[in-house]
Amino acid sequence: MLTIFVFPAKAEENNKTLNISAKDSSHDISDKLYGLFIEDISYACDGGLVSNLVNNDSFEYEFNRTTGWKFDNLDVSTDDTSAPLNINNPTYATIRVEGKGSVTNLGFTEMYDYKTYDRDEKKASTPDMGFKENAEYDFSCYINNKDFEGTVSVYLDSEKNRSNITELDISKSGNIWNKLSTTLTSVAQEDGGLTIEFNGKGTICLDFVTLVPKDSHGYGTDEWKYTTLRSDLYTALEQMNPSFIRFPGGCLAEGDSLANLYNWKETIGPLEERVQFYNLWRDDVGRDYINTMAMGYHEYFQLCSDLKAEALPILNVGLTCQARAGYDDHVLALKKNTMSDSEWETYLTETRNIDPENTQEREDFTNYIDGLNIKNDADFENYLDTIALRPGTKEWDAYVQDILDLIEYANGDATKTYWGAIRAANGSAQPFNIKYIGLGNENWGSIYERNFRALYKEVKKAYPEITVISSSGTYLEGEAYDENWSWINKDFRDTVVDEHYYTYDGYLFDHNNRYDNFDRDGAHVFIGEYAVTPAGVGTLLTKSNMFGAVEEASYLTGVERNGDVVEMASYAPTFAKVNAQSWNVNLIWFDSQEVVLTPNYYVQMLYANNYGTKYLASTFANGETVQDGIYESVTVDENAQTLYVKLVNTTGKAQSVDVNLSGFGDINRVSAQSIEGSYKSACNEIGRNTTFPVEKEYKAGEKVSVDMGKYDVTVLRIAYGSNDGAALYTLPSFINTMTQETISYLPDAIKIGVPCGAAGGVVIIGAVIAIIVTIKKKKSKKNGK
Repeated sequence: MLTIFVFPAKAEENNKTLNISAKDSSHDISDKLYGLFIEDISYACDGGLVSNLVNNDSFEYEFNRTTGWKFDNLDVSTDDTSAPLNINNPTYATIRVEGKGSVTNLGFTEMYDYKTYDRDEKKASTPDMGFKENAEYDFSCYINNKDFEGTVSVYLDSEKNRSNITELDISKSGNIWNKLSTTLTSVAQEDGGLTIEFNGKGTICLDFVTLVPKDSHGYGTDEWKYTTLRSDLYTALEQMNPSFIRFPGGCLAEGDSLANLYNWKETIGPLEERVQFYNLWRDDVGRDYINTMAMGYHEYFQLCSDLKAEALPILNVGLTCQARAGYDDHVLALKKNTMSDSEWETYLTETRNIDPENTQEREDFTNYIDGLNIKNDADFENYLDTIALRPGTKEWDAYVQDILDLIEYANGDATKTYWGAIRAANGSAQPFNIKYIGLGNENWGSIYERNFRALYKEVKKAYPEITVISSSGTYLEGEAYDENWSWINKDFRDTVVDEHYYTYDGYLFDHNNRYDNFDRDGAHVFIGEYAVTPAGVGTLLTKSNMFGAVEEASYLTGVERNGDVVEMASYAPTFAKVNAQSWNVNLIWFDSQEVVLTPNYYVQMLYANNYGTKYLASTFANGETVQDGIYESVTVDENAQTLYVKLVNTTGKAQSVDVNLSGFGDINRVSAQSIEGSYKSACNEIGRNTTFPVEKEYKAGEKVSVDMGKYDVTVLRIAYGSNDGAALYTLPSFINTMTQETISYLPDAIKIGVPCGAAGGVVIIGAVIAIIVTIKKKKSKKNGK
């Protein structure tokens, strides 16, 4: 064991003063302020949270039926669908054997060079299932033996495992589908694939192949009847103590066509009977991505139950993803019919910002808009019918019923309701008791308003107690945003409005007061998706760095200050597989073996585990909530008699804050949890765990001098009155499944030694993840730098 004690450089003089008085108690704040958003993007679910290691397990990826598979000395076809396993999964592999041959599943492979989107064919064809030493894996598959005579064997196909071959019993596999299963054990921690070997002659069919670690979360329990979760990723979620989870999207909750609208009913029940389809985050240049629906609605509800978080399902309003459907372009095409030539030319220049000298671009865009063939209102209505269900039609009525059925599935009595009984059969006799339902993701315009109004009416008629989440559109400002807020605040003030923003160039630094002047009697706010991309700092994985975390932390002090109007907030995206990302910044990165917890993650963890029930209107001596780049927020739990003081130093210099307390009686314990980075680019990567929280104790008293390092986020917890502080949140223990080496962060351009620079304190008593940590080298795959 290696114990690391970190002491700060001395802070500069001219301390800031923060005066906190019990008389400053201002207003109640939401008890659901910090939560999670999970969408299957960047292998977040299939290939990540879902424990099954087999990619394209049922040959249902329609753009490439055998993606994720390799075949050796076999004649394999997926063309014959005359004898499917079931109607929901019609495709299977027909294998003709002459001698000895094999099929290998590669798992969910990496596909890019490190920190880039440059395709790496070697990575994409390298098996990437992460096997653990002495871990056991449940293998299963379905076999339909046409006339094959011989043996079928299976093994973990990695350097030290491939000699451990298990023969399957196919003696009872006649010309019908039979499930075969066995347990495989890994003798080493290494990456590899799953190989099924055939030795003989004849034709045999293969479908729905799975490989599930027995140490996965939920394994062997009634509640997790069909799917289990990768244990280290579950633990990472658990440590965040989320008050809610928003799911399953995002764009994924919408679909890219009416035929592909997300259907929750296709995501429950036995895995082999769920309808699989392509993921919206696929592309045509090598990102083959299928939704197996193993992380279905029941699994999301159960995850929320396990984490004691409110379930917040997001459903489309019978409307496909508007951005993918070119909605704004079609609106423009309709509007163009009323514009003169000169008005159109002005529009191209002033609104589209197309240079008048660039005649080719202007012509190309004009031809594109004209080519949409929207000549009148009728044409536009016809277009709308290709992207949205129309209220009053039988298709609409069926969709409304689907949503009402979902609420019954979640909340219905298992003995008195049809869908409640289905839920019980799937593993949960007790209702999930959802309180929220989102109607729309990133939607705007008259089409959203039309469908939202109709759907809201039906939901509230059947379930008046449900709180509906509405959408403000795709961004935090602009015409569409203002229009949505206008009609929502006029007619739907009982909803909570979902705002999304991914910001750049220090935007959140400059808009800490965003919600200060929001109407307290209007609809409340749900920040359903947000994240910072730091300008000029880091590349891809390393953009999830300390400077971005500091910007988010500073902004969240304003969110807490406005916790009477902002009800919930969730960072996005949560998960991304290294070298397989669909998004630049992510809260948690992982590969086949390890997990990377970013500074952004730690900020969320510290904030979610340390905040009160009321806001205290405290300020620095200058009368503001920010001084010299330090932001503050103070909340209190009066029942627990605990103060939470958040201080965020956004500058590259050490600073100090004198915290003066009055009116709280005895001060019994002062404890700080903090994270800092001596450099903006400080980050964590595979094999490099450099930036993490530490915990310190201060002398209890009415004056506390807090030394803050560069780019520092500190949460001061103060127990007063009859609270002795014993129940204060403590940092979690080291995640056992992680194998990150703990080292000091140093930018690539700097070649000299520097202090690792953790935030200051009087007595350091511990640290999460890496203060007391067993240093272990990763035993196989490197990060590919």
